[in-house]
Amino acid sequence: MAMKRAVLFGATGLVGRALLQHLLEDEAYEKVVAVVRNELSFTHEAFRKVDYQYPLEIARLAKEEGASQFLIITAIGAKLSQSLSFLWVGPLRAYQPVTATDVAGAMRYIASRGLAGAHEYESRELPQLAAAGKRTS
Repeated sequence: MAMKRAVLFGATGLVGRALLQHLLEDEAYEKVVAVVRNELSFTHEAFRKVDYQYPLEIARLAKEEGASQFLIITAIGAKLSQSLSFLWVGPLRAYQPVTATDVAGAMRYIASRGLAGAHEYESRELPQLAAAGKRTS
């Protein structure tokens, strides 16, 4: 089996730090590149840049470089079918807290499955996905 490579944006954030640790401990990855930036101010323009423009550009570059997958964490309540959905949160009672370690573990497990297409995962599913990844590693 070919060794995997990962490029991680946001490695200094809560989930990014946990995911970086997961990737560095995973023998399936021969190379992990962490891209970091200076802090941005929290204006609406900066929020849109970080949550919309950057991911879109990163996905485009990844595709050009032959990436087979692109995983992204969005705001709770974001939906593939809604434009600018990262601004909509919705009723909070449907959401439960998830640890950064579980989010990172779920991302690693989802990446290992090699699924094609766009997939959405609810926050309540992430602990089970992370646990599934622990069972298979």
